[in-house]
Amino acid sequence: MRFSWLSKQLRRFFPSLNVKPEHFEVMASKNLVKEGKAEVLYPPYVFYNPVQEFNRDLTIAVISQIAEEKFRKSQQSLKYIKQKQTSTDQV
Repeated sequence: MRFSWLSKQLRRFFPSLNVKPEHFEVMASKNLVKEGKAEVLYPPYVFYNPVQEFNRDLTIAVISQIAEEKFRKSQQSLKYIKQKQTSTDQV
C-alpha cells in the first residue's frame, strides 16, 4: 500500500527496527490529515484544528514572501559591495 515504501526505507536505515506497513496503515486510518498536497501522520495526543487551515496557509504565504524579499535585498547588497570593491581596486 502507500506506506510500504516508508517501511522499507525505515528497515533499510534502521535494520533492528521491526517496522511493517501494517503499523502505518493502522495509524493512518486514525491520524492521517490531508491539507492540499500534504499528508501528515500525527500521534493521537496531538490536537489538530482543521478550521485553522486558512490561517496556516496565510502564514506560510506571508513567511515565503518575506523570505523572498530578504533574499532579494541580500543579493542587491552583495552586488553593491562587489561593485564598490571593484571600483576601489581600480583606483
